[in-house]
Amino acid sequence: MTDLLSSLSGALVGFILALVGGGGPVLAVPLLVYGVGVSSAHVAIGTSALANLVGHACGGTVQWCRGLIFAAADGRTGRASTSLPRFRRGHGSPWLPGPA
Repeated sequence: MTDLLSSLSGALVGFILALVGGGGPVLAVPLLVYGVGVSSAHVAIGTSALANLVGHACGGTVQWCRGLIFAAADGRTGRASTSLPRFRRGHGSPWLPGPA
């Protein structure tokens, strides 16, 4: 049953993409989480991203060097942004006021 729901969800997303030309992950992730029953939104996002990468890699449209540069920069900024609350008084968000 899950395979059937996955196939129907994929067909629906593909049909809507053919009509409007964009927004695949916005449609695919909720369908995978709520329709198919994928346990985590992160797994659904990763699955959707991997499927898109494979499709573009087979078509030869991936610029690997630029992708690696962006991935390295994203990893560094992600680590920095998660360590920001440690430098503040309190344990809240770095953008919200913490305890004095």
